[in-house]
Amino acid sequence: MRQAVRQFQPQSFQQLRKFVPVGNQCGKCVRAAREIMQDELMQIPEYKEIA
Repeated sequence: MRQAVRQFQPQSFQQLRKFVPVGNQCGKCVRAAREIMQDELMQIPEYKEIA
């Protein structure tokens, strides 16, 4: 899942679910998945365009 977040940089949990089948059964993993997604997105450096 961490690799998918780094590669695709989803902006919502619904977008993440398009790449990783998470939360499709009982939903117990959803909270942990959201935390992982947030953690990974915080570590990605912000792209800045230099003119």
